[in-house]
Amino acid sequence: MRWIEDDQGNRIGVVASRYFEEGRIDDEWTFSAAPEAIRNQFKPFRVAHFHKTLSSWINLLIDKGFAIKRLLEPCPTPDALEAYPPLRCMLNVPLFLHVRVDK
Repeated sequence: MRWIEDDQGNRIGVVASRYFEEGRIDDEWTFSAAPEAIRNQFKPFRVAHFHKTLSSWINLLIDKGFAIKRLLEPCPTPDALEAYPPLRCMLNVPLFLHVRVDK
């Protein structure tokens, strides 16, 4: 996934590729939003995440006997946007999916 930015550098969307390629992805993260004095105290670190298509995640839950009760794609509230303006990019792209299930 790669962000698309407008002329002012605002994140307005994403380019997603290889969506159907499922598996482990290792990313390197840093504390880029932290002040430089703090950020420089920490080395970049690796984080693993596991990409699956939406249908794979939902079918996995169903196959394991879970009943889906609710789906939610969280979006920042006006208060959150006021406190943390960089969250504005999440008004254009859902980065999370919450699934409530019962068994």
